[in-house]
Amino acid sequence: FSVTVTDTNPPTFDEIPSNKTTEFFTEAFAVQVNATDASGLGTFYLNDTTRFKVNSTGYLENNTLLPVGAWDANLLVNDSEGNLNQMNFKLTIEDTTVPAFSQIPQNKTVTFSVDSIAVQINATDASGIGNWSVNGTSTFKINDSGYLENNTPLTVGSHIVNVSVNDTENNVNYLFFKVTISDVHPPLWTQYPSNKSVEFGSGFVTNFNATDDVALSAYYTNDTTRFTIVNANGSLYNAITLPVGTWYALVSVNDTSNNINTTVFSVTVTDTNPPTFDEIPSNKTTEFFTEAFAVQVNATDASGLGTFYLNDTTRFKVNSTGYLENNTLLPVGAW
Repeated sequence: FSVTVTDTNPPTFDEIPSNKTTEFFTEAFAVQVNATDASGLGTFYLNDTTRFKVNSTGYLENNTLLPVGAWDANLLVNDSEGNLNQMNFKLTIEDTTVPAFSQIPQNKTVTFSVDSIAVQINATDASGIGNWSVNGTSTFKINDSGYLENNTPLTVGSHIVNVSVNDTENNVNYLFFKVTISDVHPPLWTQYPSNKSVEFGSGFVTNFNATDDVALSAYYTNDTTRFTIVNANGSLYNAITLPVGTWYALVSVNDTSNNINTTVFSVTVTDTNPPTFDEIPSNKTTEFFTEAFAVQVNATDASGLGTFYLNDTTRFKVNSTGYLENNTLLPVGAW
């Protein structure tokens, strides 16, 4: 009597592992697959030995760095009789990690019309850098390697640049970069008017002109008692009738950043005009001894009268108001 025992039952998986999702580059994949068989397990093996590997105990893991995507593995196990069972397993690799900046660039301060902006910004990403961009393409530009520079001359003030970088899976990281443009250059005089000499009682007007690489703000002077200047155009003139002498005005101009340039201007006031007699008194004839001589002489002058005086103080005298009279009894004759 003989009994023939056969084994036609394949191994049984203890559990079917759930499909997995892992992060690209930062997470490895590994899962333990267990199976049982009455006659004893034989070998675990795979259909895809390029991407996955499995050992003799059913420890399944990736065989290489898997790119982003969904990858299917067909895992098989046989028993000692060659009965075979299999299961399908899906591993999804996703990239949700944004690029990392290698350094955060320091904010910059540069001089208007002298310096330009140029800074290299670096970033890394496991799946590769996609492209760089900035929020203000009209003012700044950045190339594919992260080289940031101004695209146009920058105005005085602060400019905030939002620099963004994405990877090949379109994960985006960004930073803010501040550029401060300072104006340290004072206005430049384009016209230095010559100092003035004027006659007492006369006015004057002279023009100061300046330019600035940003914009002029105002012209002004330190002496607002004697001088007036038009803030907008630099036209300087006397505010009062200037006395005889030399008068100095410190003329300044500033720009919109309050950089100041100054120059000194002088006005010399002279008086070369003699007093004017209001009238020329008529010659007089008087009677000896019985009539005294007296006449009022009047004169005017813009800078003020000084002193009346005579060539003959023996016979005549004149006071400070121009009152002329004989100083002694005049004998008969013409004097």
